[in-house]
Amino acid sequence: MRDTFVKTLTSYAKENNKIIILSGDIGNRMFDVFKNINTKNFYNCGIAEANMISVASGLASDGFLPFVYTITPFITSRCHEQIKIGISYHNYPVTIVGTGSGLSYAELGPTHHSFDDIAILRALPNIRIFTPGDPNEVRECIVEQLKNPKPTYIRLGKKGEPNLDFINKFYKNKIRTLTKGSEVCLLSLGNISQEVYTASQQLINSGYNVSHSHVNCIKPFDKNFILKNNFKKIITIEEHSFYGGLSSTLAEIRSQYNLKFDHYSLAMDDKYLHKSTNQENARKFYKITKNDIIKLVKKIHD
Repeated sequence: MRDTFVKTLTSYAKENNKIIILSGDIGNRMFDVFKNINTKNFYNCGIAEANMISVASGLASDGFLPFVYTITPFITSRCHEQIKIGISYHNYPVTIVGTGSGLSYAELGPTHHSFDDIAILRALPNIRIFTPGDPNEVRECIVEQLKNPKPTYIRLGKKGEPNLDFINKFYKNKIRTLTKGSEVCLLSLGNISQEVYTASQQLINSGYNVSHSHVNCIKPFDKNFILKNNFKKIITIEEHSFYGGLSSTLAEIRSQYNLKFDHYSLAMDDKYLHKSTNQENARKFYKITKNDIIKLVKKIHD
């Protein structure tokens, strides 16, 4: 995902000198091609992320299109006040790009886990939140942001994620479908959609009537997808806390419209993982793996 982010932004920077990248002291080699286009449009702001957000808001106030990039918890929770006052309040078109979201950097321990980023940013006015599931969606999110600049957070994984095979084309703020079914809807966001897709295929091959849809934008949320489909059972799956993310968003819609479907949630529950491990083992700890999805579907499927 992160390589696609850089390549896409670099291709557009060749024709748009308003695009500026600010990095929190990571990915310097990754941005070499971008820097060759215009060295004045790349700034390594060092390990001073809150200051980086303030610099970006200043650039946006002067008509530029800043993209701020670093590891997710350091560009979201560490900078919450600066995002609130410098970007959200002024409605400036700054793009906040968090890499290694969720448990992607599990090897580096709990300081690098991001289970609260959607929750804290979803509460701020004006901010759009993209949660792409594959490299192609990363490209589409950036293109949409350049066409329609506004305060935006893009939640990335790391690198090496494969592209998913969506039935419907990308359209801004619309939920996309990978498989269709009528008994249980699997609803996921971000790079865990890769895991959910694998689970859905195994379930379908075993005769279970499941669908799988992917949320590429959690704010604003495509509530019409929920309202028009009349699902009986929905399982939300996310590499984020139960609180404030996809599960909470669906619960809000269910309550607001008095909908009658059964809602189940697989997410990071209310505890820390106090060790360094890989992403696969971290997902096992929080019980959000392919096997956990399959087990829950078999339990609730009629």
